[in-house]
Amino acid sequence: MSQNMSVTGVNGFVAGHITDQLLQAGCRVRGTVRSMANSQDLVKLFTGKYGEDRFELCEVKNIEDEKAFDEAVKDCQYIFHVASPVPSFSSGGDPYKTTINPAVTGTLSVLKAAHALGENGPHRIIITGSASSIAESNRPKGHIYTETDWNESVIKLVEDQREEAGPIMAYWASKVIAEKETWKWVDENKAKFETVVLLPSYIFGPAFYPIASSSSIPSTLNMVFAFTSTATTPPMAAHQPFESFVDVRDVAAAHMRAATAPAASGKRIIVSSAPFSSTRLAHIIDKHFPQLGVERERANADDDDNLEMEMDGRLAHQILGIEYIGLERSIVDTVQSLEHVLQQRSMQ
Repeated sequence: MSQNMSVTGVNGFVAGHITDQLLQAGCRVRGTVRSMANSQDLVKLFTGKYGEDRFELCEVKNIEDEKAFDEAVKDCQYIFHVASPVPSFSSGGDPYKTTINPAVTGTLSVLKAAHALGENGPHRIIITGSASSIAESNRPKGHIYTETDWNESVIKLVEDQREEAGPIMAYWASKVIAEKETWKWVDENKAKFETVVLLPSYIFGPAFYPIASSSSIPSTLNMVFAFTSTATTPPMAAHQPFESFVDVRDVAAAHMRAATAPAASGKRIIVSSAPFSSTRLAHIIDKHFPQLGVERERANADDDDNLEMEMDGRLAHQILGIEYIGLERSIVDTVQSLEHVLQQRSMQ
């Protein structure tokens, strides 16, 4: 499959896995980063694995620039828009300025840049959404989330509370609003390309690059890393998108297949394997890595009984052929990818 692909935010956890699978399939990939100077290790990694002239970088310093992605999408048959601002737990300020507006503007910039190319533009754009766009806290227990659900309440919460809503709610709201604006823009402008939005739940799995220090651990893997540390790890809270998980390799595979699967066009597709809890994580890590000394009592022993969320990930199986990786394998592979950092800590 020798085609040109564009992947935004290529140095991110999910985008890196997508790129790796695309290159492995024989594609050429142009990836966007905020800094060329700080991304040369990525070039060395991918060119070392797949050779020269297969992978290139395109610098996008500000995703809110309306012309930000003009160069990134040229001559590409498929675009994978993965980049989106992820606030830190210490983030403050207006959630619209820090998170929501950049997410929306960045997404629309990609759509507009592709649309402007006309017949020379991409055949399809695959957008990385989030299960937080469907998971709403006021649903009754036993509700099974499907692609017809929308998390409307988080938008109102952020509108009402602004800074007090916190960075996580701001991120969830950004994913909902950016997706809604995507479908609106595609419909109103009669887009010249097909669109697919994938909605992954909480993502585990190994990093695509060697993790050199705790500061380079992908944020989504910090939950697993916390179980190997002395820090207190709280139990899962009910009704949260991270009650269901999916392995990053399945997320990447879903993106690849969503590019060419005819039935995927115009759809939003949940990508989620199964529910999980802090107790299950603790037991898996303790079973396979007893030397890490996981303290099971730190997790709520009854949290399995409190799980109230289930996401219907069958559409990804039916349309994209995804056979989901199970929780145990995903967590074992995740911990193994953290091996260097864990060894460093044990030597301190």
